Amino acid sequence: MTACLGSLIDPMSIAAADVHSAIDAISEAIIDAYHPTRHWDPIQMPGGESTRQHLGGYTALATLALLTTGHDAQSSPLREALAWLESVEPDGTYAVAFRAQVWASLPDRFLPQLQHDVDRLVESFHWGQGGWDYLCRPVERIPRVSPSTRHVAVLALHAAAERGIKVSPKLLARVETAIIESQHKDGGWSYHIGDPPTGSMTAAGVFSLVLGQDLLDKSSRTRTKSIRETAIENGRLWLDERFTAEPCPGLGRCAKFPQYWLYSLERVALATGWRTLAGRDWLRDALSTTLGRLCRRDTHGQWHVSGGKSVSQLRQRCFALMLLHRGLAPLACAQLTLSGQSIKYSSAEILVNRLRRTLEHETCWQLISMSDSVDVWLESPMVLIQGSREPSFVRNRRREIAAALRGEADTLDIEEVQRFSEYLNRGGLLVAVARSSGFGRAMHQIGSLAAPHATWRRLTRKDPALSLLDSPRTLPRIDALSAGGRDLMLLVSGRPDGVLPNIWAMATEQHPFPPRLDMGLIKKTTDITGTPCPIVFATGEAANLEPGAATAFAQWCEQSGHPARCHNASLLEASTHDGLSAACASDTETDWAAIEALLSGGRTVLLTGPPSAVSAHQQRAALAGISLSPTHQASWASELNIAWRPFSRQHGLARPGLDLLAGQHPRGGTLVLAPSDLLQALLGRPCWGVHGYDTATARSLIWRLATHVQRDDNRSPATYGARSEHMYARTKVDMVDNLARHAHWSDRRPVGNAIAVRPCRHP
Repeated sequence: MTACLGSLIDPMSIAAADVHSAIDAISEAIIDAYHPTRHWDPIQMPGGESTRQHLGGYTALATLALLTTGHDAQSSPLREALAWLESVEPDGTYAVAFRAQVWASLPDRFLPQLQHDVDRLVESFHWGQGGWDYLCRPVERIPRVSPSTRHVAVLALHAAAERGIKVSPKLLARVETAIIESQHKDGGWSYHIGDPPTGSMTAAGVFSLVLGQDLLDKSSRTRTKSIRETAIENGRLWLDERFTAEPCPGLGRCAKFPQYWLYSLERVALATGWRTLAGRDWLRDALSTTLGRLCRRDTHGQWHVSGGKSVSQLRQRCFALMLLHRGLAPLACAQLTLSGQSIKYSSAEILVNRLRRTLEHETCWQLISMSDSVDVWLESPMVLIQGSREPSFVRNRRREIAAALRGEADTLDIEEVQRFSEYLNRGGLLVAVARSSGFGRAMHQIGSLAAPHATWRRLTRKDPALSLLDSPRTLPRIDALSAGGRDLMLLVSGRPDGVLPNIWAMATEQHPFPPRLDMGLIKKTTDITGTPCPIVFATGEAANLEPGAATAFAQWCEQSGHPARCHNASLLEASTHDGLSAACASDTETDWAAIEALLSGGRTVLLTGPPSAVSAHQQRAALAGISLSPTHQASWASELNIAWRPFSRQHGLARPGLDLLAGQHPRGGTLVLAPSDLLQALLGRPCWGVHGYDTATARSLIWRLATHVQRDDNRSPATYGARSEHMYARTKVDMVDNLARHAHWSDRRPVGNAIAVRPCRHP
């Protein structure tokens, strides 16, 4: 095992499993550094650090880091460390502030201790200079007011406010004023007055303003608020122009604390939705640098701690542990900004705060733009777009758009509409928050152009978007653009605050969403050999086929090494392509005539679609002489690992095994009927309300059937073996959530009852 430098670790190769492994290794190293009497406090403070933080400072920091990553407060050595922290009275501001954050992360019985530390921070606040000294007690004058002491103190006050402890708005306003006054003209902050700005102090300054903004009255449209927003934006621009994960921009004293720089950067970037700085993915760069600095990877891909047991190593590991943990927070949504648009009241920020405060669910959000790829848009469960005026790309082409919507224009080449169309076809959910009728009308037009196969409908109070987690007293109007059993776009007119958690639950299917690290991994293709297996994805005259299903399946084939040739076609055109026909049909005689023509030609048709259409075609199949029976004994269905999507499991719709029916047409073709969704599952996107198999099952099922058809192309199809002496009885069984997830995301758990089909012999 050899140590890796941060520069040698490809940021784009880092996955959530790497971070989990490093968290385990660093946690173990911190616990190993525990001393039975000193706990994590050093014998003496390292050079260059305030000796006033000696008592309790490092113990509070290490305890906070371990609690942040989920360690049990009742386990040893945390239990002993917490008892000791209760018994001492730290002298330093850092020590008190970190200890306050420890109390804030514990049950209510520790609220008196939290209130005590908040009172100490308030008492030691210097109103004249708007900050804190290194010593946590009243002083006549602070020799050197540091953005860092403000940073940790505001972190503690914010954590206390989250637990219901009142924090004086006047104190927060005074802190805000002092922070803004100390900002350099170029947008940065320095450790001491007269020094050049640095990255860590600028990140600390911006984040302190963001935390204060969260606690102050957001609805007040005051001059102070405008000044604050300008200061935050100027700080972001400073970081955007100078960002490097290593070394800390500006160097100076902050170069001695490299992990504090990355810790501070992560806190502010996650809170404000920044995805990139200086054109780079700051999170991946920060993680790459942290792993390279503190860890090494063995030949099995597991991470281990490198370095010694010095106090500086302990400090770096504590800040690194909190950075790594928050880097795993799943994205709740992305906020799309249009060119020239300024987002002052982010719906994404509102959603994340609501999830944290009401559901105790830690998530984050990120800003995206029209120039980002759709892959970036798809990193989060849904994309939010808000506005109060008509977008320029709509305003500039009003007549052309109106003509296209009336059907008077064949094509309309608008880059932004094409981008929305690609996102929706690949399974995305677009949520438009209209703050004016003009913006709402424009987004309605964009949706109609981007998804011409979909239709608009007005949601009622019982719809999941308005009632899934909560049903607010005052509801906005929501129009949904729907196709294929799922909502592609929601247009919200009015305040969205109360319904955003419901929409988030729909977009995640009330299930853990993968961390951004895994969603953003570059998926490499595999060398493919062999004869391509032909598959045609066919749609009927009125069916809402997922337009992106064929593309998604083809991409999976490329990445997994399956030779395939996929086509999109209408049912009438399907006969011009060889191989399996995966068809989505509507409830019409025309569609059935096209399906029967394929069957009469000896073709195999895998038919799925809306439940009403599948039921109608099942009756038509019987009239056509097709005897349908379960496929559990088919050769292509044997040894298939069946897993159902979360919605089906949570609502008891999952069955043990396939629910497919199959039979032969009198003229030789084979019909396979799928009453559960297959096509939306191929997109690999959560979607509340769609019943069917999970993505892995759907892919494997279609591939097995397609290769079976290819092998038996010149022979009569295999029988599907439903034995006449069997009948199928229904019984209730407990279903267990069997979605393949990372072990750290969630434990397996019972999620409800399902109807199971079990064979029973005739008496």
